[in-house]
Amino acid sequence: MNPVKVMTRIFCLYTAFLLSGFAAEFTALRIPDGKVIVDGNDEEWIGGNFDQYTIAALSADRLTYIYKDRGEFSGAADLSASVSLANDSKNFYIFAIVKDDILVNSTSDENPYEGDDFEVFIDGHSPDKLFGSAAMANTVENYRQFVFVPAQTNMKWKTGFLWKADSFPGVESFSKPIKGGYVIEIKIPKALFPNLRDNPKQDRVGIDIMINDSDAPGYDGPHNGIKQSLVMGKLAAHFQNPANLTPLLLAKEYLPKTMKVKGTVHPEPDFMFIASRDSSTPIPADLKKSFKAGLLSKPETVYMLMALGLRGEFGKSDIVKYANLTQPPEVRLTAVTIAAEQKDKSLTPVFRELLMDPNLRVRIRALIALSELRDKGAISLIEEISKNDPESYVKSEAVIALKKLQGK
Repeated sequence: MNPVKVMTRIFCLYTAFLLSGFAAEFTALRIPDGKVIVDGNDEEWIGGNFDQYTIAALSADRLTYIYKDRGEFSGAADLSASVSLANDSKNFYIFAIVKDDILVNSTSDENPYEGDDFEVFIDGHSPDKLFGSAAMANTVENYRQFVFVPAQTNMKWKTGFLWKADSFPGVESFSKPIKGGYVIEIKIPKALFPNLRDNPKQDRVGIDIMINDSDAPGYDGPHNGIKQSLVMGKLAAHFQNPANLTPLLLAKEYLPKTMKVKGTVHPEPDFMFIASRDSSTPIPADLKKSFKAGLLSKPETVYMLMALGLRGEFGKSDIVKYANLTQPPEVRLTAVTIAAEQKDKSLTPVFRELLMDPNLRVRIRALIALSELRDKGAISLIEEISKNDPESYVKSEAVIALKKLQGK
């Protein structure tokens, strides 16, 4: 994004945010009604006095829900974001550029929050009830959670997805993949919050933004598909309790008029991202050769495994090599997931070996694969796991696999 001109007050807030981990208060500057068009372009977001908060988890101090068995945090390219906030008389607006080197969400309409997503939490209660109890999160319309799945993280949601969209009339979003991540722009009507609808001059609400990161297809075990999550405010379970949100000041001043600014042109996604989504995109022979030689980066390898699976070209040698303990967890989990999707009975010996893997998620995926392949030869081994595996999640999955194999 182009440089943003900021006032001294805003600069101080921004600096405090970077130094202390998160700001004590965020600001959404007031803009004229209808100024923002939700199209993923940032013309309206540059050249003015926007508060811009950079969620840069370079020291991992903004991360929560960390599951290292899905992979280690590796810096800003792995997960970071810049977020701008605004409001007019009718809506809240959010514009974000998210850096995420592997985009994937393997979930369903029921649980999209178990993969890559962009979540917004807003508490629109009256000032005396802001940041209330956990009970208020589940029973009152003035507290809302919005879960947006970025476009093409899963091709069944080519243009993106809003969880429980029927409950949120008027909400708009536009997202698109770019090189190394995605852009997302959001509009949320204030009228969704009864108190704000009745008290349009209220100048403070609660807010937080959480960005989930998966980095490998498939989901399993604790917090099924999440490797890590990044939050703008407090490190807490926002979906459970509005008390964990950060104050958002709805500034009354309007942006000064600025000259028309040309929006940022974001580079297209990497080739392997496109190939992993579109089977009609041919994969060059030299790239396949580099893959076989183990010369691709981690994100490229994950996308290549997905691309081969999409084309039915994933073989036994691939799972043996890329599910190996020498590979990073993101690659290993992808290899096992893609192998299971092939429904190839010749792979059952490999899955049996993976039942002894030190990574609980690999073990779970191997159990699921063997049950789906109806490998009754693995029953005794799975019975042993159901009794003695050190992880309760694995034991539970072993019991499910046994019932399936035994026809119960």
